[in-house]
Amino acid sequence: MLKFLGTKSVFKFTLVASKLQHGLPMKRAGLFTIFLMLSGLSFAQQGDMQLAEALYQAGNYEKAAELYEKLYQREPSSLFYVERLRECWSELRQYDKLIPFLQKEIARQTALYAIVPLQVHLAQCYKDKQDHAKANETLSKLASLAETANDYSLVIRELRLYKFYEPMLELVQRARRKLERESLFADEAADAYVFLGNYRAATEEYLKLLREDFPNYAKVQSQVMSYASKSSPAALNETLAVLEQARSKFPATSLARQLLSQLLTQLYIEAENYDGAFNEALYRDNVARSRGGQLYSFATQMLQRKQFTVARKAFQAIVAANADVSFVQRAKIGLASVLEREAELLTGAARRAKLEEASAAYQEYERTYPLSLNLPDVYLAWANLEYAGLDNLSAAAQIAKKLLERFYESQPARSAEVLLAKIQLSQGDFNGLERTLQKSATHPNASPEVRAEAAHLLAFVQFLEGNYASSLKTLAQIETQRDAANDALELRLLLLEALADTAKNPHALDALKEYSAAKRALAQKKYDEAASRFADWLNKYPTSPLVDNALYERATILLTIAPAAAAEGYEKLLQLYPKSFYADKALFRLGELYENERKEPAKAMACYERLLREYPHSFYLRPARERLRKLKSSS
Repeated sequence: MLKFLGTKSVFKFTLVASKLQHGLPMKRAGLFTIFLMLSGLSFAQQGDMQLAEALYQAGNYEKAAELYEKLYQREPSSLFYVERLRECWSELRQYDKLIPFLQKEIARQTALYAIVPLQVHLAQCYKDKQDHAKANETLSKLASLAETANDYSLVIRELRLYKFYEPMLELVQRARRKLERESLFADEAADAYVFLGNYRAATEEYLKLLREDFPNYAKVQSQVMSYASKSSPAALNETLAVLEQARSKFPATSLARQLLSQLLTQLYIEAENYDGAFNEALYRDNVARSRGGQLYSFATQMLQRKQFTVARKAFQAIVAANADVSFVQRAKIGLASVLEREAELLTGAARRAKLEEASAAYQEYERTYPLSLNLPDVYLAWANLEYAGLDNLSAAAQIAKKLLERFYESQPARSAEVLLAKIQLSQGDFNGLERTLQKSATHPNASPEVRAEAAHLLAFVQFLEGNYASSLKTLAQIETQRDAANDALELRLLLLEALADTAKNPHALDALKEYSAAKRALAQKKYDEAASRFADWLNKYPTSPLVDNALYERATILLTIAPAAAAEGYEKLLQLYPKSFYADKALFRLGELYENERKEPAKAMACYERLLREYPHSFYLRPARERLRKLKSSS
């Protein structure tokens, strides 16, 4: 073997296998080395080698060690045998054999890359035996071995593998002094400080990485955010303090300062210091001359996080700065979106006033920017607001038609066609409605989401008209990954339950027809009539499989016209049908009712906590957590 490769070549190859025992499994690492070893052995030696390796791979380290010791005695220059022996004795914790063996090999080797792994392993043996004095003495000898950056890198890597972090950090400082490079091994030092819980020092090391010519910001951010999080407030505050102090040490326009700003922004958001995050976004916008780009990105992020105050502040800053016209226009749309999102948290007159303010903002945008490329999206958002938020069907239809007239080929125009179909349905006009929706559901220029929405509405119209088989066929065509899929599933389950009941209940078909009549009244926004129809239906068909559906529908209608009475319906549904398809939704709505209408936070929290506990796979899990956290923090 040695004649074939040479001692140094064999050692380098076996050393790689040695390294892999600390990362990749050793049993996967040495196959090629074993092949080369076998090629240079006698038949008898090959047999011993194969048996030893089989025992090693099977985890029978005691028997494997006996064979490898014999092989080593025959060929002590084979470092493959050295590696296997120290691994076996290490697994068996046979320090009486391993320690003198390592000492002998250290004395025999001359190359640093051979000595260092053995020396560190020897220190680990002493540490395992609780002989810390000898462990420290063994490690201290390593410092004198390193001369070049590559030497230090080799030693530091081995110390890191064995988690000798404190000696490693001492060696890092020694290397920096000797080689006069303050940022040398910053990555390794930072990881060590994190492990030791010294987050201030870790952050200072990561800052050095930002000063490099080609900094890996993504890695720095992920590493810092791994310990500086909301769940560890002390570490988060300590990290922020270090970064804030470092701001003045970076040139204001440097790349490093801008990357530091990005990091600060994320940490301020984590700490819920949104003003601090805004100031950093404003700094980056100015220094990078983004003319609103950085601020707009930040504002939309805050809008998604429901931080409406700071989102408005950022959008307003874009407008006030007279930034790039495209960002000014989008900021004005953003301000209208803020008003709409704020309205979601309100009820009654306050909600309506906020929505009317948003409607006025869209109208002002149309007047100010009649040729804007964003106008199709503005028209669509405005029309939806009038339809769903303000129940102003005529205004919604007028805006949707304007969108179709001016921008017929645009994507928003396809959504406008579906909206006009909803308005037609709300007005009780079924003339040509199915044909219109079939066209929208298959329109090649419509997005998959819009086609799915049109298909669901088509299935709903077919249900209202008593075409149950056609409705089920249409529902089956809706892809499960679409937004409309959940509503489609709800309607499909309703139809399947009701139609299955017809096989054993002679009144089941009449129940389904009367149920659809109540749904028709609801679709036409005749809320009092719909509530009355559902109440009558519940009295008439108390054993129908659709009772839980009707309880939910009626309670939700009452939420609009008589909020105080809605709670009883939701509570009855949860009491009688805790496993209903509507149970988690009813529990969430009940929590909202207690939180916003009745101003009973304790009951609201109880609803959200029950939802988290009893319905762990609910679609409402995330909003329930958010509301629960908000209520707990305010109390």
